[in-house]
Amino acid sequence: MLVVDDEPGVRAFMAEALRGAGYDAIEAADVGVALRLWKPIAPICCSPIIPCRA
Repeated sequence: MLVVDDEPGVRAFMAEALRGAGYDAIEAADVGVALRLWKPIAPICCSPIIPCRA
């Protein structure tokens, strides 16, 4: 699961919750990083309003 959020605390909380539920979680702080990490078949969990710093 790719977790994308520009707030470090929110991103870390979401990633830890997913890991606790048995998912592999990869964190990205912005859209540019997320696009480099994203695999076409990977689920994404992201903030609906995240600034684009690509």
